[in-house]
Amino acid sequence: MLDALKILARVDLQSQLTSEERDQFYWSSPWRKIKPIILQRDNHECQVCKDSGRVTLTKLIVHHIKPLEYYPDLGLDEDNLLTVCHSCHNSIHFDTKDDGFVDWW
Repeated sequence: MLDALKILARVDLQSQLTSEERDQFYWSSPWRKIKPIILQRDNHECQVCKDSGRVTLTKLIVHHIKPLEYYPDLGLDEDNLLTVCHSCHNSIHFDTKDDGFVDWW
């Protein structure tokens, strides 16, 4: 699962959103409403860790499988959202070890 998510996250496309538009999205009411729905759907656990037989219940975020910057129309699509821990999120977006932590948001 992790390798597939890395491929989707590291697309080479022209960004469809400015950084200001992206920030506005993450502060928007629709995003704040859908985040707890996705966390609940995924039982408040990292789905990448779960796929690897691990259980991670802390430092969770809701990840866009297809990046918001390139697919803004999928920003609130539940099928494009997945609960992941910070470590897995960093592994998806950056070349880090599973226990590496790069805080960029």
